[in-house]
Amino acid sequence: LRAVDTTNAYTGRIDVSRETELFGNTKFSVGLQYDNRAKKVDSSLLDINASSTFNGNNIFTAAGVPTTLQGVAVPGNYQGQLPLGYTFPYHGKQNIIDVVNKVQPFAPYVFETANFYEVREEVLSGYAMAVTKLDWGSIVYGARFEQVNNQASAFRALTPGAVTATNSVLATIDRSFTQVYPSVHFNWNAAPDMKVRLSFNTGAARPDYPVLRPNFTFNDANLTVSGGNPDATPEKTRGVDLYWEYYPSRGGFFMVARMVAAIISQT
Repeated sequence: LRAVDTTNAYTGRIDVSRETELFGNTKFSVGLQYDNRAKKVDSSLLDINASSTFNGNNIFTAAGVPTTLQGVAVPGNYQGQLPLGYTFPYHGKQNIIDVVNKVQPFAPYVFETANFYEVREEVLSGYAMAVTKLDWGSIVYGARFEQVNNQASAFRALTPGAVTATNSVLATIDRSFTQVYPSVHFNWNAAPDMKVRLSFNTGAARPDYPVLRPNFTFNDANLTVSGGNPDATPEKTRGVDLYWEYYPSRGGFFMVARMVAAIISQT
């Protein structure tokens, strides 16, 4: 099996900040980021068995390759110290590679159409935030936005049945969405050695590449089938966090926290 998972990623970012005397002392920051990521998974399989032929001749015979374990074994038997009551030879990695190289001229690698997929994610994100310092502490507030464009491609069957090289067509699905995630954090200096923090926050976790693929992947070795969902959307969260922190004079700190989060799954 020749299997390649290729990921290409490009990122560009710019941040600008400015300090002002608004509300006493406030620092404003804005930023933009562009991400373009693509993952392509393709594989080809060289599948030969004892009955495979080439020009009417058995491939194993024509290639002159061994058909028993002894043909790919290395000198010496079991090297362990445990008394198993039996022994066995080890196979050599290069011996196996030599077998594959010998049969390659007699049979082609076949592209695994059903297992191919390519997922591209383009994200334009930005944020605007401010940090206002006050006599009793500080407030951090702002919002982040994301414009996400997803493109997922895979082969689908032209007619009912398995996806093969002759019964398939490359299908591409495009999806896009825009989200805004606001948050605000209050930091209160309750005492010289004590802080109280209160946060209202939002966020999201976007689905990974294998989740977005518009096909099924078949693993013959593990006897498993897994599928993707190109309509999957981010798992969004809304949370409220409350912290009480104590900093003793001898170092270290003690913290008590209460966090409440609501997870909104649209996958």
